[in-house]
Amino acid sequence: MASAVAVPDDGRAIVHARYQDAASATADLAARRAGLAGNSVLLKRPYAKDFAVTLAARGSDLVYDLILHGGAGQLRSLVEQHDAPWVFC
Repeated sequence: MASAVAVPDDGRAIVHARYQDAASATADLAARRAGLAGNSVLLKRPYAKDFAVTLAARGSDLVYDLILHGGAGQLRSLVEQHDAPWVFC
């Protein structure tokens, strides 16, 4: 799986996680939603405290549309600390 992140402004980010095919992306959607409903591994608090997210399968991608409560720096921190829910396989 590969990921690409776009930050159109300081309060929003869009992440595309690419799968081998559309069936694989769709099959993983429920597990990824469950992960988002859980807690940050490092911060020990719900991800929902840090961002609101819409998650959808679009072709061979899962697309995370994030509203960041703490700005773009928060997203960078999640990625650098490997605590972003889309990086877990």
